[in-house]
Amino acid sequence: SELARRSLATNFVKESVQLPSGRIPRDFAIVVTPHFNNSQTEYENYNLCVSAAYRGVKLKEILPESEVSIFLKDYRGFGKRHYRWYKKALDAGIHIERVEDLKIDPNKGEHVSLHYEKSEKSQNRSVGFAVLVTGQKSSQNIKDLTRICGVKADENGFCHVREFSSCETDID
Repeated sequence: SELARRSLATNFVKESVQLPSGRIPRDFAIVVTPHFNNSQTEYENYNLCVSAAYRGVKLKEILPESEVSIFLKDYRGFGKRHYRWYKKALDAGIHIERVEDLKIDPNKGEHVSLHYEKSEKSQNRSVGFAVLVTGQKSSQNIKDLTRICGVKADENGFCHVREFSSCETDID
């Protein structure tokens, strides 16, 4: 849908972030949703953090004059050289804000209010466009489907993939 296309901001063209009024926002917040950015779901933290940095860099590429901030509890994209996305985001002028208890409220008009705790102080920020980077967990239906089909699942309910090998690339 049009709303999904715009809210995901995955097309990375100016029109993908155009507001209903036709205006292109100048300030963006990329929010790693707090309920997924916790220590119990390490695999999600990694994917979400790298995705947020990637999206921020892409936004700066299409709108270099824009103000882009990433809001998360902690950046977890260390391995496989994905830490480069963190550095690339900083080099592009993206602000990475480590926050607690973030809440998003739509304002009247074309802005979104962010309310959060940073360094034990309440803060507020209004932005023209918020991108929510949400995690995913396998549903019970997927667990049932893997059992019915005989596909081995990992501890998170996703398809079990063999350890990397330069001569094998299939799944179990």
